[in-house]
Amino acid sequence: MVVVPPQAAQEAGLRCRVLVDAGVWDDCVTWTGQDSARTGITLDEGARQDDLLYPAACALQRDSAQGGGAGRPGALPFTVDRVPRTGPGRQARKVTLTVTAARGPRGITVTIAPAPAGDGRDGGGAR
Repeated sequence: MVVVPPQAAQEAGLRCRVLVDAGVWDDCVTWTGQDSARTGITLDEGARQDDLLYPAACALQRDSAQGGGAGRPGALPFTVDRVPRTGPGRQARKVTLTVTAARGPRGITVTIAPAPAGDGRDGGGAR
């Protein structure tokens, strides 16, 4: 798991500890100069991180507004568009992930992870 810097999490509306699955981080956040050279697209990890955190925060807020309440059992699906780091493509592709909020000894922890395989909503990537 990758721990998101607290300031980045707060800017996205997540005022708690945020953990991201390492595979999701690599697929949706990591971006190098080699990636820019391969795709011809200049991106940075900060923008890709924001593109991951904001939809996760929105999924939790929607669930809370609908009466589910943050911290309830179960993972909430959400979708992000990201340019894949591998392969010949340079088009953004949708990837479905899940976000879970759980109360524990360190307060609330939000975890972002791949969606379960076979959910039928993802064309590939960090699932």
